[in-house]
Amino acid sequence: MAVASPRRSVAGGRARPESAYPAGTRVPRQRRVRRAVRRVEVMSVVKVSLVLYLSVLVVLLVAGGILWGVLSLLGEIHRMEHFINNLFGFTSFAVAGLQLLLASVLLGLVMVVLGTLFNVLAAILYNVTCEVVGGIQIIEIEEAPPPPGGPPPAPRASGPARAG
Repeated sequence: MAVASPRRSVAGGRARPESAYPAGTRVPRQRRVRRAVRRVEVMSVVKVSLVLYLSVLVVLLVAGGILWGVLSLLGEIHRMEHFINNLFGFTSFAVAGLQLLLASVLLGLVMVVLGTLFNVLAAILYNVTCEVVGGIQIIEIEEAPPPPGGPPPAPRASGPARAG
């Protein structure tokens, strides 16, 4: 004869036995809700992409500026210029920091525009594909919130207590 395991309900992502709730109390009910993402607004993709890529550009430019400053203080920029002069036989090779910064900003802005255009193209392709297949299906499980203060106390089995 097989021994049946206790039934379990999912509450808060953990499985726990139903006996955790006192007898006579209601176990939280679950409701499955099916949602579908059928369309992505292209303007919202443009806004989010621009903010994201511009933020990454600013972080990289600030990090590059800090790195340049530290390397300059340590004399590594001068050593690199001297190494390139000796390696290729140049007489006066120098790295122009301001021109390097300007080129980095311009290249970064081009990458921001290209990344945003790529994301817009992906959103448009998603919208066209959803016309055919119906979108991405998401199943969400909604649970009733637990009562304030946790489960209610178990009812007493006996009557009033006697002195004595």
